[in-house]
Amino acid sequence: MHGLYFDPLHGNCLRKVERISSDLYRIVGVYGDDEQPHTHQVWTAIMRVHERIGDEIQLRVDFAGKPIKKNRFMTAVYSGRHIRWVEDGNEWKQLYSHGSQCL
Repeated sequence: MHGLYFDPLHGNCLRKVERISSDLYRIVGVYGDDEQPHTHQVWTAIMRVHERIGDEIQLRVDFAGKPIKKNRFMTAVYSGRHIRWVEDGNEWKQLYSHGSQCL
């Protein structure tokens, strides 16, 4: 699940998911053009594995590290290189990347 994701709903931004432990991840993102005047500001969230059902992983995400938030907690499902957000239907697609591409 760790890696880089494309967020089409919020400014076409890149999202980085870092593994902290076996069931805990950190999301590092930025605000996009659709969230001015906060564009380019960094935010973080903590994503916890809630339940594993077959090939799907149910996630609970805490957006406490995001200064501007509509919802503090959101639910998501990871399946097949995608993170789908239950509340708004947004879907982040995991990008193919290589360590040499990191800035």
